[in-house]
Amino acid sequence: MIWSLLSASDKLSPSIQVAELSNEFYHLLPRSGFEFERLPILDTSDAVQKEWKNVETLLELEIASKIMAGALHRIKGQSGLEFTYNV
Repeated sequence: MIWSLLSASDKLSPSIQVAELSNEFYHLLPRSGFEFERLPILDTSDAVQKEWKNVETLLELEIASKIMAGALHRIKGQSGLEFTYNV
């Protein structure tokens, strides 16, 4: 979807393209608390940077949960890191 939007960039005005890409971002990473409100458009570098930090936090949480799962289960006698990264 994003690639089709980027390839059609000459057909869309920049503001419409930013709105479409913001919509795609929120579709991939839904937000709670905006059930009856419009989500903010990611049209500034500060807004994008803030959301990028949120994505980094989610990735760190994913890794931490995998390490915890590996440590709890001790599959095949591996440590949490070995389980997570298949070392």
